[in-house]
Amino acid sequence: MNLADLLHDARSCGVHLSLKDGRLAVSTKGSGVPPELLARIKAQRDALMEWLGQLAEDAGRQHDVIQPESTAEAEPLSYSQSRLWVIDRMENAAGLYNVPFSLRLTGPLDPVALERALRQLLSRHAVLRTVFDEDSAGVTQRIRTEYTFTMTRMDLSAAPDAARELAALTAAEALRPFDLTRDLMLRAVLVRLAQEEHHLLLTLHHIVTDGWSNAVLLEELVALYHGIALPAPALQFTDYARWQRRMLATRGPALADWWRKALEGAPDLHDLPTDHPRPPVLSGAGGQLADRVPPALASALRDLARAQGVSLFTLLLAAWAAFLHRLTGTEDLMIGTPVAGRERDELKQLVGFLVNTLPLRLRPAPGQTFLDFLSHAARQAAEGFAHQDLPFEMIVEKVNPHRSLSHAPLVQLTFTLVQQASEVMPARPGQLCFEASETAMATTKFELSLG
Repeated sequence: MNLADLLHDARSCGVHLSLKDGRLAVSTKGSGVPPELLARIKAQRDALMEWLGQLAEDAGRQHDVIQPESTAEAEPLSYSQSRLWVIDRMENAAGLYNVPFSLRLTGPLDPVALERALRQLLSRHAVLRTVFDEDSAGVTQRIRTEYTFTMTRMDLSAAPDAARELAALTAAEALRPFDLTRDLMLRAVLVRLAQEEHHLLLTLHHIVTDGWSNAVLLEELVALYHGIALPAPALQFTDYARWQRRMLATRGPALADWWRKALEGAPDLHDLPTDHPRPPVLSGAGGQLADRVPPALASALRDLARAQGVSLFTLLLAAWAAFLHRLTGTEDLMIGTPVAGRERDELKQLVGFLVNTLPLRLRPAPGQTFLDFLSHAARQAAEGFAHQDLPFEMIVEKVNPHRSLSHAPLVQLTFTLVQQASEVMPARPGQLCFEASETAMATTKFELSLG
């Protein structure tokens, strides 16, 4: 079992590792550390302490601390934000990078308190009040201090087919585009189905959020609705954007050189057989097919991963690559995988677009057994995660693949494994219960994704 797999599994389980007073500290927000994971942490205690110590030493040497700073009139974008700004300017990108999710609310609801909680989210997290401007000097982001937020309310309790109307409304809201130059980056629609059943449709733009941020926002929304006082955020996203540019000014060249060598000669486009010719201009049209892995199979996969000394992520990544290899026959596969970018303590509660895409290069060889290929996949993943701080946009710039409007650069195929948190926010008897669910999208950012 390598250290990268252990760190990945710890992150997936919400377990945080740190050094305190020369000792290894283990903490979690959940129900505790899984016994198997705890045993692995103890077995690799010395290696973890060495890695954490080196991380702290590097941070100190590079003046790598992220600190809050006063916000200027115009702030630079992060590298990932810059890419989404360019994509948003394209006509066929409307709604493609919307991030919708819905909450089923059961129990006695106070709409005024709910709207107040949403306003508090906007007040707490300046990134949700960000607008973007472009002039001859480039693109900047500006925090709105004066704004009006209203939660739209709709009543479908008397509708003859409320479920159908709710589905249509949810789909329409998910695709309704944002104007990045003037809109608040959070929309909310409250739909009443019965006296104690409502749905809250929330839509954000990806330029200000990611999956981790959505979990932070949901946790805070529930607390604020119930009147729980929360400490002010330690950082705002503009603090991160400034730090990222400073960090990359020192570490960026070495990271870029590693990725250039790792991806040298990699294919620009996958060889998957398709039903139709590739269009001259890529669109975001797509769909989702959802299924669940049976518990017995899930247990068997975990047992196999444990027996081979790899994480479940690595095992499934290798299986996905092997399947793609069987479909295409290609011996050089590029599979993108997202990383949260939350290694640092001060970023755990930050709301913003921090997620990064790593292009992992997997090369099945003729006559290779799956277990040999699994070891190769584990090495590739570990090395990629060790160099995850370089934004995908800069990787593309350094590798300089062939560009085409008909496909995305470097990565068209992706794999994601997310540790599912509880979708139900616990509530005491007589309180409102929040149940979260993602909204099915009719768009896709990649050509084929498993996750």
